Amino acid sequence: NLKSSVRRVRAGLELSGHQGEWSPYMRLSLRHEGGGLSAAGLESEAGARYSHGRLGMDLRMRWMRLKGSGKYRESGAAATLRISPAADGTGLSLTLTPSRGRPDGTDLVWGASPLPSETPAGTGNELAMTVKVGYGIRPLQLPGLVTPTLGYARGAQGDERLRVGADYATEVPHELRLGFGLERRKTLGNADRNIRLDANMRW
Repeated sequence: NLKSSVRRVRAGLELSGHQGEWSPYMRLSLRHEGGGLSAAGLESEAGARYSHGRLGMDLRMRWMRLKGSGKYRESGAAATLRISPAADGTGLSLTLTPSRGRPDGTDLVWGASPLPSETPAGTGNELAMTVKVGYGIRPLQLPGLVTPTLGYARGAQGDERLRVGADYATEVPHELRLGFGLERRKTLGNADRNIRLDANMRW
């Protein structure tokens, strides 16, 4: 029989404010892991959110330092520019996010792989980019909203994904969402193409 135990302790503090259309914030957390892996350290994040009508922006920076059976450190930064469609879903929508490193919290270090003995600064620190553009329209022949979309993502390791498609959504008589896309992915120099169809209904 295999037995394992994991103990996790988190204690944090968040400070946030609001000044006009800006909302800055700062988080500081203490982390402790016990069991199969043992490590403790600090994790912090600082950023600001901006909102004005259909325009929004999110800026954030994050770093984490852990010590235990080995050393682990990661950091990252990201900026997101967002243009929302009109209240009825029509019009232009845009999301643009350049990022570097690991700007979001992650439990990767607590996965099945052992804690790295040393993670040098700059590992996985290349620039990544995600962009999605859409334009919502309401055709007279359909009771819902049709949104043609174009998406592109480039990872920190050079992998790429391009998607051209359209989404359809309606709430009468039931909430129905359909997505159709042509995708091209490139990973480690190899490219593949596929067709994807998503369907979701709620009632």
